[in-house]
Amino acid sequence: MIEWNRIVLLSREAGTAGLAALAPGQRFLELHAEDCERLVRTYRQYGRKGDPQRMLRRFRHGFRCFAIEEDTGLVGWFWVMH
Repeated sequence: MIEWNRIVLLSREAGTAGLAALAPGQRFLELHAEDCERLVRTYRQYGRKGDPQRMLRRFRHGFRCFAIEEDTGLVGWFWVMH
């Protein structure tokens, strides 16, 4: 079963294509527990709570976090759990 709780896309209008290559200067990366402070800053930059303890619990419970990064910082991310 796959459950979608929330999808957060930042700094970009939603596209119509289901598949698109990353734009020049964008990088797809996986974030880890040691990146928690970076995630907290980004969450708070976009008006979200950014609870570091909650994020660390996600990592401890096996969640994985993937993001798209540009020179200005993270422009989108998502959590995956299977």
